[in-house]
Amino acid sequence: MKKEYLIFDLDWTLIESMSDTVKIITNYLKQIPNTDFEKVRYVFSTTPWMALKKQIELIYNWYNDIDSEKITLEIYEQLLKQDANFFEWIIEKIKELSNNYKLFLTTWNSTEVAIKYLTEWWIKDKFELIYWSDKILKWKDHLEIFKEYSLDKDFYRKSFYIWDWNSDREFAKSCNIDFIHVWNSKIYKYEIDSVKDIDIILSNY
Repeated sequence: MKKEYLIFDLDWTLIESMSDTVKIITNYLKQIPNTDFEKVRYVFSTTPWMALKKQIELIYNWYNDIDSEKITLEIYEQLLKQDANFFEWIIEKIKELSNNYKLFLTTWNSTEVAIKYLTEWWIKDKFELIYWSDKILKWKDHLEIFKEYSLDKDFYRKSFYIWDWNSDREFAKSCNIDFIHVWNSKIYKYEIDSVKDIDIILSNY
């Protein structure tokens, strides 16, 4: 079936910001007494697909007085001050792809952070919808919202889901969406080293 929709992740798919992001979060968490930083490292290395609020809840699941909502919002305020570095040729590729496909963005980051990055590089208007994890915590819900917006009963079959984390394939699989893995690990059916190489796969559809 002809592909009409492309669903992208932001961090480590379009921008290379995750290492600085974790550093900012870790510095913030140093203010909280008795934080287990082995657990912090474990949670952020194994759950990059999880909403930040849920990650905070995992880290402090023993701490009855923790306000995960407050911590999450304050961390997002710190991240908003951070600049984004898009991978090489990504800006140009997104502009090119928007001429032939409807683009969607789902991100771990906050609404304000995602919009700031995309606005600064003049590509915010290239995406039909941008969904974030500060309000909608589950990625499956993002996909459902995209489908409803498209008014296309075959939305999932006509889509590619482009992300960098292995577990993201499960989100795609649950909706029968073809998955393109960024960072070629020679495991999945569709793999590319960078989004700039996506035409290698799209040319067959």
